[in-house]
This record gives sequence, structure tokens and C-alpha cells, in this order.
Amino acid sequence: MSFRYIFTFFIFSLICSVCSGQITIKGRVLDSELKPIVAARVENKLKNLRFYTDINGDYNIETSIGDTLKFLSIGLSPESRVIMDLSRDCNIILIDKEVNCLGAIWDERDYKKAYRQVNRKYNRLNIEANKKKLW
Repeated sequence: MSFRYIFTFFIFSLICSVCSGQITIKGRVLDSELKPIVAARVENKLKNLRFYTDINGDYNIETSIGDTLKFLSIGLSPESRVIMDLSRDCNIILIDKEVNCLGAIWDERDYKKAYRQVNRKYNRLNIEANKKKLW
């Protein structure tokens, strides 16, 4: 009789852990020269977790679908990613997105143009990182 209770408890625990969808996700953080960023901070705000990348720019952190991971490093613009797929690595390239550092007066058109330039640079770097198999 006690075996049945233990078995039922085990199955219930297994189902609860699968349903919670929590898993450790991994990835790599690179800079605009596609070099690993050492000690970049990776945060899961919802779970109040922090992790720092290692010498290869690698990290792993507990997360669930819908959690937001924030990536920060000194001198570079922070990035955030909402986790939509727990089966994929979450690789990031941090770049300096400061486009108007001299305080010039810009209109909306100038900001849109700068935003497109930053996005093109980011997409180019991602393509290059994939070709070099840096992930």
C-alpha cells in the first residue's frame, strides 16, 4: 500500500515540474567585434535571478516561457529578450546604440534613420556570428 502512495507522489511531482515549464536556458553574449563579453550580467527579473557570463561569454539561467531576460555590460546598451521557446539557446550581441550623444536636436525622422542603421548593424553581426559558428 505504501508503494502505491510513493509512486503516486512521484508521478504527481513529475507532472508538476513539467507543467511549470521551468528550465535552465543557456546562451552566449558577444560584443560588436564578435568577441565574448566576460562578466556581462544576465537577469531574470521575474524570478529575481542574476548570472554573470564566464570567460567564453557563456551563461545559463533558470527561466520559463514568458520570462524576460535582461543583458547588461558596462559601456554597451542593454538588451531584453522575452523567452518564447525553451528549446533554443538565447544568444545576444550587445552593441553601443547611443546615436545622439552630442545632444543635437533631432526630429522623428532622424531617430527612425538611426534606429534603422542600428538594426542593420545588429542583423549583419548576427549573420556573421552564424557564419563563423560562434554560437
